[in-house]
Amino acid sequence: MSKQDFGNDPLDELRAMAAAAEALAAEPKAFHEAFEAFRARDAARFQDILDRLHLGRECERICFLFCQKHCVGLCVRLCPDRPRPVDTAEVLEFVHAFARVAADPEALAHLAALAEREDVEAWQVELKRLKLDRFCHQVCHFLCRERCRRVCRDLCARPLITRVSAIPVAQIGPLGLGNGPSIPPFQVPAPNPAAGVGDHPVGGSSWLMGIFNMPTATQYKVEVAAAPAGPYAPIAVPVEGYISAFPYIPVTRYPSGGPDPGWYNVSEIPLSDGGPSPLGRRPCCTGPRRPTAPTTCACVCATVPRNA
Repeated sequence: MSKQDFGNDPLDELRAMAAAAEALAAEPKAFHEAFEAFRARDAARFQDILDRLHLGRECERICFLFCQKHCVGLCVRLCPDRPRPVDTAEVLEFVHAFARVAADPEALAHLAALAEREDVEAWQVELKRLKLDRFCHQVCHFLCRERCRRVCRDLCARPLITRVSAIPVAQIGPLGLGNGPSIPPFQVPAPNPAAGVGDHPVGGSSWLMGIFNMPTATQYKVEVAAAPAGPYAPIAVPVEGYISAFPYIPVTRYPSGGPDPGWYNVSEIPLSDGGPSPLGRRPCCTGPRRPTAPTTCACVCATVPRNA
């Protein structure tokens, strides 16, 4: 859990969450689609809907509002009895009872799974067995809040560019100059200013390595801009590789054209680039470098074909 910033108005985050959700609610059809994507845990569809409305930066806030609203209804169903009044003795009793269960990973995971399945009867039986039935609402809200953190982390995880020309992006400065060591380390050495080694400019083309962060992705696109705020343009270039090393069989992948160009099919990723799977780190493309200014790269994914 991140540290609280007590210097800010504690209601700022609630205001921001409400404003983001209201902006989405201004488009009722998109709001419905986003909520259904949230319920289905379809990250690509959820992000795509928000991006179309320029709300991608509000993904975590909108997801958390949806999830917390879900928690309210869930805990009413799982815990039909009214909660007990809370005082010091009640809190002390709860801490001892919940700590005992939390110390047992299997018991805690089983309880969380029952809440996830919304199995009211099994949930209440398990609470009684664990002697937590007096604290039904509290346990439900604790578990559901942690579920929201996990769900929204997964729904809002974005594809990432992790390396440019074998140099990790964390080692590339604001002017677009990179420092080693690269991965693998023999390509670019560690910086040695005394010997004139370091601040390497990227050449005429760059090999981009990325991670999709989206197991259901079927297509991806790499975009480039002169500044983080954009505008972004797709890197739509042929990508060479091989589908077999012995014998060597080369292959060239081509991006989509049309009004939404630059989409590559995950199913066409060859052996040389990790194979046709959205899992793990893999080369995305070899893109042209814009020599006039530092550049910002972004990778986006889709779960349905965006263009042919």
